Parts: sequence; C-alpha cells; structure tokens
Amino acid sequence: MIDDRIVYYASVSGGKDSLAMCLHLQDLGIPYRAVFFDTGWENPDTYQYVREVLPGVVGPIEWLSNEPELDDSQEADAQEVEAVL
Repeated sequence: MIDDRIVYYASVSGGKDSLAMCLHLQDLGIPYRAVFFDTGWENPDTYQYVREVLPGVVGPIEWLSNEPELDDSQEADAQEVEAVL
C-alpha cells in the first residue's frame, strides 16, 4: 500500500487462472482490487458466475466497460455480427 491506497489490481475474467491469482494474493495477505472488464462478448454463464459466485470467494468485483458510441448503421452491423457469433 502507498499512502493507504491499494496498488494491486487483479483482473478477473471468470476463469481459473484469475481466480487462482486472487486466492494467492489473499494467502499472501496482499490487498487488491478485483476488476472485471465487460467486453459485452462473454457467455451469459460467465456473467452470472462473475456476478453471483466469485464475489463470495474473492470479495467485491469492480465492473468496467467501454461501450462505444455507434451510429444507426454501425449498431445494425454490430448486431448482425453478434447474431452470427
């Protein structure tokens, strides 16, 4: 910690590696902030796991996202691509 600020961030993806990192930081007594970056492309089960299960194990998880500003044409293209995926 620097001046009572946590300087460690743990990027939480919902996968086993990020969970293991959080558990290791806890075992070492190192304070951290768990952060999930919502790309909008995750499986719904991943979102549910990160929202409902992981906070009970790793503590609070900050959700970040970067939703772009799309015009109508771009939005239609994005929805078409998303439907294919």
